[in-house]
Amino acid sequence: MQTCLEEIKKDIAELESFQIALKRQRIKSVLNDELRKLSAEKQELEEALKTMRMKSTNVSASENNILVKLDSYAWDQSPKFLKFYVTLPETHNLLSENIECKFFPDSLELLVKDLNGKDYIFTISKFLHAIVPEMSYWRIKIDTITIFLAKSASIKWSHVTKAEKEISEPKKRKYADMKSGKRGVNIITLVKDISGNGDDNRRRTRASTEGQTSRF
Repeated sequence: MQTCLEEIKKDIAELESFQIALKRQRIKSVLNDELRKLSAEKQELEEALKTMRMKSTNVSASENNILVKLDSYAWDQSPKFLKFYVTLPETHNLLSENIECKFFPDSLELLVKDLNGKDYIFTISKFLHAIVPEMSYWRIKIDTITIFLAKSASIKWSHVTKAEKEISEPKKRKYADMKSGKRGVNIITLVKDISGNGDDNRRRTRASTEGQTSRF
């Protein structure tokens, strides 16, 4: 690619040298058209080479970078999307090639490469409900990456993951029981059961003792 770029530069330089000697307007127009084509090809090749160098630099830099796991995030939802807001200072200064987000029906993985000498990873597994990977996407704002997960059904999510729901459900039941007074009722019932069983045990012990006394 570099050799091709050098050849195009030589062609442009030679054609430009002819412009001085040309007098006929028609010939000048043909020459100018060819120069414009070559200049466009030159620009495309330069951009491609620049991108290749950047990718090569990013890959080699990431090989030695520290990998930092991101755990903090905020989330929100609309009827169609579940939204995650991942705060990461200076993220907006990166090229899009440095950010990769993979979507799966029940999980996501965000990788930010070579940000101030570090790589960052953000993952969430086992969503409460399924998402549509091909309709999900991400956007960069100042110091923030916003991830849009397309819902497979237009329902309101009570939690992000199944694990979160499993943890919260017992706590909700316990709070509801305490609020309704059921916990107190259960304790009283338990005390009564123990007392009742105690009375029965005392009666059986007393009957047994009396029986033994009557034999002497």
